[in-house]
Amino acid sequence: MKKIILVLAIITLIVLGCKNTDNVGYKTKIGLSQYPYLFLENNTFNATIVVEDDRYTSDDELVIVQKFVEQLQKKYTLKPYTLIQYSDLPGLYTQNTMYIGTCNTVVHNRFVNVFNDCLSLEKDTAIMRFIQQDNITIISVVGKDYKNTQDALSVLLNYNKYNLSGNEVQVKYNENNEIFTRITG
Repeated sequence: MKKIILVLAIITLIVLGCKNTDNVGYKTKIGLSQYPYLFLENNTFNATIVVEDDRYTSDDELVIVQKFVEQLQKKYTLKPYTLIQYSDLPGLYTQNTMYIGTCNTVVHNRFVNVFNDCLSLEKDTAIMRFIQQDNITIISVVGKDYKNTQDALSVLLNYNKYNLSGNEVQVKYNENNEIFTRITG
């Protein structure tokens, strides 16, 4: 009798665990753990990378984002006009997008609360936030300064080495001065 109950319990767990699966049969979970796959179509990186307009951003910030795009180009095919300025963006929820900046240049970033996120962000920290609406995926990357933003972009380039899950992750340094991630949402 105990064996029958155990078998039924295992079958129930399997059935419940298989709900919300795709046609391959594994459980899907939307969030930062799906980066970069939600942005890929036939090895083409299908996201627009948005930086703040020139008048709001620093040269250092533009350089790190350009280097990020160059590294992406080594891994994937990029669509034309992958990197644009905010004023060239046709709309917030019209395409897969990555917003990249620092707390000094998030004037137009609708996905970062300057008062809550930036003022409460610890020194040497960046935050990555996942948003999805109407099948449009948005990742916002904001560092306390450009070096922290660069660290977060390094985490995205090496996503398989870090714990990216949930909808929000902080990127920081540990006591050994190594980058680590902490899930915060």
